[in-house]
Amino acid sequence: MRYIEEHYAKKLTVAQVAEHFGYTPNYLSKLLKRYLGLTVYQYLYEIRLDRICRDLQHPEARIMELLPKHGCENYKSVSRLFKERYGCSMKEMQKRYEKEKGDRPMGQWVRIRKAEMP
Repeated sequence: MRYIEEHYAKKLTVAQVAEHFGYTPNYLSKLLKRYLGLTVYQYLYEIRLDRICRDLQHPEARIMELLPKHGCENYKSVSRLFKERYGCSMKEMQKRYEKEKGDRPMGQWVRIRKAEMP
């Protein structure tokens, strides 16, 4: 899991991750599914979507620039996954963050953002 988290922004395949640890892709997939309840692909995209969501807190962030930064190549599929995961589009999420920022005194916003950072 740590390996995937550290390399999520690169183009990763199940075969590459499995090879890194000396496993077969099938064994790695079964292992993650058993312990996480997610496939390697699902876990990878959970990380990517989380990082994109964090970056959307910045109103100046451009969505089309965020996707490649986080290892995402296909806007349509990432957009669909994001909406399934968070219940709104990436642009809507960015607007929500902007509105929340405007509704709070600045000191509160900074504390909340720092608490959410890794």
